[in-house]
Amino acid sequence: MRVQTYGNGNIDREILISMVVDARVLGAIAAKWPEDGRLFASDWANTVARWCVKHHRDYGKPPRKSIRGYFDRWAERGRDKEEVTAMENFLAALSGQYDQYDRNGDGPDPQYVIDLARDRFTAVRMQDSIEKLKAQLDRGDVAKAEEIWNSFRRVDVGTGAGVDLLTEKQAVRTAFETKSEVLIKFGDPYADAFFGDALSRDEFIVVTAKEKGGKSFTLQEIALRGVENKRNVAFFELGDQSQNQIIRRIAARIARHPHKLTQSPQTVSWPTSITRNGNGPPEVQFEDLTFTEPLSADAAVKAVRRFGKKWMGFGESRLRLSCHPASSVNAPQIEAVLEDWARDGWRSDIVIIDYLDLMSPINGTADTRDQINANWKALRGINLKWHVLLVGGTQANRASYEAEYLTRDNFSEDKRKNAHVTGMLGINQTDDEAVAQIVRYNWMLLRDLPFTNETYLYAATCLAVANPMVCFTM
Repeated sequence: MRVQTYGNGNIDREILISMVVDARVLGAIAAKWPEDGRLFASDWANTVARWCVKHHRDYGKPPRKSIRGYFDRWAERGRDKEEVTAMENFLAALSGQYDQYDRNGDGPDPQYVIDLARDRFTAVRMQDSIEKLKAQLDRGDVAKAEEIWNSFRRVDVGTGAGVDLLTEKQAVRTAFETKSEVLIKFGDPYADAFFGDALSRDEFIVVTAKEKGGKSFTLQEIALRGVENKRNVAFFELGDQSQNQIIRRIAARIARHPHKLTQSPQTVSWPTSITRNGNGPPEVQFEDLTFTEPLSADAAVKAVRRFGKKWMGFGESRLRLSCHPASSVNAPQIEAVLEDWARDGWRSDIVIIDYLDLMSPINGTADTRDQINANWKALRGINLKWHVLLVGGTQANRASYEAEYLTRDNFSEDKRKNAHVTGMLGINQTDDEAVAQIVRYNWMLLRDLPFTNETYLYAATCLAVANPMVCFTM
């Protein structure tokens, strides 16, 4: 008797664990489970999956620890000792991790697992069809082989599978019980109230500002906040900065030390608090930090290493940087990089693009506005296909230079930008606010949530050390 071994990175194991503990994953798979009860390549995996599907159909929830009862009843039905031992070993290989998922709720994203299941089940069915087709060809029965060829259908699970809305209760329940998975929280009451669940999985947020208005600083800050929330962040730099420039800036932010000085010694005003009384402008309290030399390579390496140890477990990789010249990559090429990383076992939760206006055309589209629309439409597709928080930057129009605050009318080049995003975050700053190291963030557009353009999140900044969000008030 041969038992398939399941390693830590095994896809079947990932799917089975989620079927045992996650209602959303199990509900999606149970709705499409076939009568022959076989979607995995392994008999052992199919047996466990059938237990999960039965439990879901009987009780409307995953079995979790009840899976042991299914095994006990299965084992009592005249199984030989070797078969029982083999199944027990198979479950033991799963139990440690699904106990952890069940206890801590820190399993993989359900939609990610559903997507894995769709591709895995399709691959198994495809392999079965290939074997049957080959057998008919070996017998010389071309007609039967052609019938097998034409009858193959992919296994649709989850998105795109189709839902019988009036009969599939789990689909309705999932729609109401699935909460937005907020990927970035700031740990500050003002910032978290302002952003709400806008920085969640499947959201497409665009940071908008006038030229040199702080887009890159803000995008880099969101990336680091993502790491601090223990999320995998893919950062694409599209020509606004070189790789060395962006690394120096991120290192300066982490080390809280300028990577270059305008004089020596140089005093930097570091905000310690920002407060607002009534409707007046905020007041910022500072402490002076004095530097006699710029951030050195050794100090940068030590700071980055400390940051990694604080926010990442052993062997984890949280922030990947992919730098490209301006107008050299488009949305499909960005997705190709994500696919390469996913094949290596690293899947992003957050994708940041600095910035969107520097993407190349997709299909040689002649009109600039059509080029923009094609890329932004493709990005929204990537956003939903990969179930990531997608954050990009774009430049506001000429009118933004005179505006007190940005609105949805301050789009540049193509108004269809507004149609593809779930939120547009404006960066506002007067000359006096720049001197006072204050920036105002506002929502120019926010889908499905109440907002006003004149509701601000004030942030005290320290751009000398590349931090645009030191502390907050509203």
